[in-house]
Amino acid sequence: MLIAPQQVSHDGPGKADIGVEFRHANNDKIILHDSEGFEHGEAAKFDIVKRFIEGREQMTELKDKLHAIW
Repeated sequence: MLIAPQQVSHDGPGKADIGVEFRHANNDKIILHDSEGFEHGEAAKFDIVKRFIEGREQMTELKDKLHAIW
């Protein structure tokens, strides 16, 4: 179970903020960020994800760095 406000869209693409952390209730070391995804030609969404990844690369604390992308 994840701890975070959840928004579900049943009639179109969902909205997400990549800066919001989703933490697992039983293991706070598991942190997820929802990028909202992107399709071919959606440069603005791609740029948001790219800036997020580049920002995490600059973090000095290991706990703040990006460890996996799915």
